[in-house]
Parts: sequence; C-alpha cells; structure tokens
Amino acid sequence: MKRTVSFLLAMCLLLTAGITASAEDVSIPDEELSTEDIPLGGVGETLPSMVPSWKVLKNVSMSFYILAGKADVFYTVSSSSPKITVTVEIYKNGLFPKKITEKSFPTADRKYVSGSLSVPVTEDGTYTVKLTVVSGGDRHVMKRECSYRAADYIGDVNYNGQIQADDARRVLRYAAKLDRMNADMKKVCDVDCNGHVNAADARIVLRRAARL
Repeated sequence: MKRTVSFLLAMCLLLTAGITASAEDVSIPDEELSTEDIPLGGVGETLPSMVPSWKVLKNVSMSFYILAGKADVFYTVSSSSPKITVTVEIYKNGLFPKKITEKSFPTADRKYVSGSLSVPVTEDGTYTVKLTVVSGGDRHVMKRECSYRAADYIGDVNYNGQIQADDARRVLRYAAKLDRMNADMKKVCDVDCNGHVNAADARIVLRRAARL
C-alpha cells in the first residue's frame, strides 16, 4: 500500500508540473483591488504581490474542498510583518447562512504561515469558506464555495464505499484523458469543485486515502 501511494504521489507531482493549472488568471480592475471582499475561484490560487491596497502582505492563497463527509481548508500567507492573524470561517449556505465553525490562528514571530482546518460535514448543500488575513494594518478577505451531496460519492471513483489509492489512480487517468468520463463521473472526480478534473483532484484523493 505504501509503495502504491508513493508511486501515485510521484505521478501526481509529475503531471502537476506538466499540466496547466485549471485556475485561470484573475484580472481585477484597480477600483476593486482595495475592497475587503474579493471572491476568487480556483484551488490554491495565489493573489498577486502588487495589490495596491496592501502595505505588508505579499501573497495569500487558499484551497477548499469537501470529500467523504469532511471539509478541508488549506491556506498560506506571506507578509513583511511577523505578526499575522488568519481567521477561517465555514458556513452552510441558505436563506439564513449557518456558521459551521470559526477559528483564528495568530502568529507573532513568522513572516510566512501555512495551516489547515478540517470539520465534519453531515448535511448536503453548498458551503462557503471565508478566510480573513490581518497583518500590519492590512486586511484581506477571500471566499470559496463548494457543493456537497453524499449521494454523489465524491472521490469514491470506483464506488466501493471507500477513498483509496485506486480512486486517485482513476482520477489521474481521467485528468490525462486516458479514459473517457461522463457528466456523472466528472462530478465524482472534481473533488475541489472548480469545474475541472486534473492532477490536483488526484492529489487530494491520494492524501485522503493516505490519511494525510
């Protein structure tokens, strides 16, 4: 099992280097750059380092996905100030959004921070994660949405009730266009909810299979 996971992880890294990232470059008009709330699509998307409203923040990136009944948020932040506070909020969308969790991660001695937050998801629906970063007077908010339906078996590509290395292998084959997939299979394979099936999806499934 360990050899299989290591082999598939290596394949994911190689394909990630060779396949163009699915997240498109985001072009935001200058008048919008100073707003606090800029929704961005794409997994692991990094904001440009020349945002006019930033004085000390350099880069902010975030990914969000829901797989096998668990929502995961990953973030990285770099700043010229060693004081950085990251707050992660997850909501279940609706007429009256329901806050699932909120947690702050303050640091006072590092100019680069990365972290993650995982919470169980038991209800079908669309969820939003809100990432708020504060550093040296700068404040920035990012949002990302992802839908979840237990019946879709997201990530369980072979429909055996488990997330395994074989599921990652199948996602990787679809990403490389070695196998054909229909609309239903695309929904199962698109674990990061960005509308594309690529090596990033296979990597997420593999991490879950390895319990990372």
